[in-house]
Amino acid sequence: MSPGNTLSELAVGCSPLGDLHAARSLSEALSLPLLGTLRPRDVRDYPVLLFLDENGLGLQVTGKGAPGPVRAEFVTGKAGYRREHGGGTGQLIAKLLA
Repeated sequence: MSPGNTLSELAVGCSPLGDLHAARSLSEALSLPLLGTLRPRDVRDYPVLLFLDENGLGLQVTGKGAPGPVRAEFVTGKAGYRREHGGGTGQLIAKLLA
């Protein structure tokens, strides 16, 4: 996507193993179109999806040859430990999750 793109180029989709109810709720909460259950490589009208599959939510490029989704996970590892044990409320990760 080039600079200046808007949310009108973003939609919500779901894999057959994803949670369609969660996808519907997300699309309503963000006022984004819901494309339903689909394969990202078959989507031509939107360059990027918020895509729910069996691994959760990801940001998914669409079209032929699209790579897998990009995910950010803050629950395990060092970030999870800091979140659970209060490691530095002034840190950027703590502000993000607050």
